[in-house]
Order: sequence, then C-alpha cells, then structure tokens
Amino acid sequence: MPPLPFLAQPAATRQATDTAAYLFGGLGKNGALSQIVRYSPSEASATIMKAQLPKAAYNVVAVWADSVIYVVGGYVAGVHLTQILRYDPSSDTLTTMTATLPVGVEEPAVFWDGSLVWVLGGKADAAGTTGTASSAVQVLDPSSGEAKLAGTLPYGVWSVPAFTDGDLFYLPGGSSSDSTGYTSIFSYDPVAQSASTFDFSLPVHIGGRGGTWVSSQWAGYICGGADTQTGCVEGRPSEGSSPGNSFRAVTDRPHGCHPKSISRRASSVT
Repeated sequence: MPPLPFLAQPAATRQATDTAAYLFGGLGKNGALSQIVRYSPSEASATIMKAQLPKAAYNVVAVWADSVIYVVGGYVAGVHLTQILRYDPSSDTLTTMTATLPVGVEEPAVFWDGSLVWVLGGKADAAGTTGTASSAVQVLDPSSGEAKLAGTLPYGVWSVPAFTDGDLFYLPGGSSSDSTGYTSIFSYDPVAQSASTFDFSLPVHIGGRGGTWVSSQWAGYICGGADTQTGCVEGRPSEGSSPGNSFRAVTDRPHGCHPKSISRRASSVT
C-alpha cells in the first residue's frame, strides 16, 4: 500500500467512493491540516487534491451522499466548528454551504438517508472545559440548504463507530465528555425521530479515535479505540435479517475470541 503524503493523526476523516477513499483535514506534526487526500488501493496511489478545506481542522466528519461528499464540523484552536462543506470528487471542487450547524461539533456520527444529512452527537463547546459530549440531533436538507436541530439522543456521545442498515442508525459505544468509553448501545430512527436503547452492552469499551466499524456482508467488527486498543466486537445478525436485529459480541482474548451470543432487544427511550 502507498504511504500517505504526510503524517496525520487518524483524526482525518475517511469517506469512500466506489474506487477511492478521501481524507479531509487531520492533525499533523505541525498542527491542523487543510489537505484533501485521495487514496486509491487499486491504483496504489495517495494524491493531495487541489481543493482544500477553507480552514485547517481535525476531527471533521464526512459522509458519502450519492455523487458528492458532505463534510461537517471539526475542531481547531479551541473552537468546535459549525461548517458544512460539499465536496465533488469528479471535479475536485469544495463548496462552503450557507447553512451551518446549529451546534458546532467534532467527531459526530454522520449519516445520509438518501435525502438528508443527519449529524448525531459529537463533542461541543462548554465553558471552562475542552468540550462536552453533545446529545444534539442535527439535520441538513441539501435541497433547501437549511440545517436545524431535530431532537436529542439518550445521552451525549462522540467519536462513535456508528453504522446503518439503511433504515436505522446504530451507535455502539463511543466517548463521553471525559473521553471514557461507553459500553451501551442505542439506535436512532430518522423517520420517527426517536431513539431505542439495547438491554445488553458491548463486552469491551469502544470509544475514541481508532474505534471503527468494518462490515462484510451481514457481519461487522468494531476494533480498537482509545480505551481498548485490542478490543474487538463482532455484530452478526440472524440469517436473512438486517444488521442490528441480533448481535454476537466477542472480546479479543490472548488465546482467541470467546463468543457470547446475544440477541437484540431494544426498549424505547422516553
């Protein structure tokens, strides 16, 4: 695999198209970065694009939306950013949208549902601190160019290895205000705009940079994270169901994984 053209803490946000992954910003040895990097495994190349972020930042988050990538939030110089950017990989153009996030955040969970961009949680400004975990649900409508608050999560959370089955958004683990890792799991329904908690927890803490959900067909793995670098959780739904209907969670052990079968039983959050 080709090396990146510069050293960057994994605060650079990855977002894949069909042929390449794009990294936006990040934290290098000399501070925040503004570069956009295209990384192509098939071409064995890493290229710094001509377009750049309007402000160097890290912990920005991106989401693929049909033919463009939306880039939101971020952090630099003690400020949580409210920016919303639209990047077109085909023309290498970056547009700053007029709309901004009602709450500036870094490392939120971001989803595209086919028409709207959902921004869940993240770390936000808090007087006298380096930030607090936000419970805000924010939504961007690209067709109208408007962004607004759309509700709240069960609790404030940021840096979540989140995923979706196409209907619900799943947020397993993540970080709290003091950056410790959660073991709790909840889902969010963008249609009903409501959250549901699970009555079981992850077997290990998964939170902070490095906790990543990687899926293969109907199985997924959450590995690493700031609190448990070797921890690994497997989600495997029952046959014929979508991700999240049931999980088999495992922890990484010195002599292999020890599975613990669990099934999804969600209770509504009031």
